[in-house]
Parts: sequence; C-alpha cells; structure tokens
Amino acid sequence: MGTYQAAAQAHHLPCQICRQGSLSRKKIFRMSGPVVFIGFIFLIPSVIGIFLSAFIFFGSVAMTSRAAGHSSDSASQQAIATLRQIGIPAQVIDDVAAGRDHAVEQELDTYQIAMGQQRLIRDALEKVHSDDVVKAGAGLAFLFSGGFAVILGIASFVGGLLGWLLVMRKRVLQCDLCGAVVNAG
Repeated sequence: MGTYQAAAQAHHLPCQICRQGSLSRKKIFRMSGPVVFIGFIFLIPSVIGIFLSAFIFFGSVAMTSRAAGHSSDSASQQAIATLRQIGIPAQVIDDVAAGRDHAVEQELDTYQIAMGQQRLIRDALEKVHSDDVVKAGAGLAFLFSGGFAVILGIASFVGGLLGWLLVMRKRVLQCDLCGAVVNAG
C-alpha cells in the first residue's frame, strides 16, 4: 500500500481540489461508459462461446468413442465368430478381419471352400469394410466438430480477453464532495 493511500485510509485526507471534501477508496472503470458497454458486449457472448465450444468438443469426443465402441461388438465381429464356428481356416479369417480382399480371393481357390461358405466369407468381408467406413466417418465427424469447437473456443477466448480489458476497474481515491479522482496505486 502506498503512503498516500495509507494516509487516506487512516485520516481521510482532504481533497486537494476543493479543499472541503475528503478522499475515500473506490473502484471505478478504467474506460468511459460507452467503452465499458462495448466491453460487456464482447465479454458476455465470449463466455457463452467458451462453454459452447467445450460442450461441442466433449460431445464430439463422446460420439466418436461411442462409434468406436459400437464397431467393436458389431456385425463384422459376429460374422468372423460365425466363420470360426463353421471351421474356416485361420489364415482366411485373419485376412477377412484385416479386410484384405485380394488375399481372401486367392485363399478361397487354395483351400477349395464350398460355395455357401464362400458367400459367408464375402459377407463378413463386406461387414468389415462397412465398419471401416463407420470408423472413418466418425473420425471425420470428430475432425470437423472438434476443429470447429477449438476454433470457436480460441475466438471466444480472444473476444473475452478484449472484453475483460475494456471492463477492468482500477482503485482510486475519490472526493466525496467534488468527485475528483486521484490514482491510489
């Protein structure tokens, strides 16, 4: 605390301008009224924007994890389990699970698998590919929604910072009679 401020608190210093009033501690806005109003116009939507961007970001994370969890116990996993149950060779099942079309077609000729089983193998391969599409779609959705949320959050933070700078207050000593202001800090 400065000596002038300490003296003002202890003895209620007389105003040097009007010589009749006394100085008391107050907090006032640093800027004029219209500038402070503009600051609140920046600050309030920015705070809302920060919360909205956090909501969008965490929502997109939840949706992406839900899509990944959905594909883990999906139809392709069930189709691969069916292939194991009917006795399809392990190499064919591994290639189906990895989505290697060309290798699967070669192995169908090599192992001389029956037509009904070949149809089940091709169906399982299609289901693996459709799961890949779902995963890619979920990744793209996260990229766009998460990217939008990050950009919105940064823009809102910058707007909020600008608004905060415009609505900041300062401590002063102000005369209770004439309203004269002396910086307290």
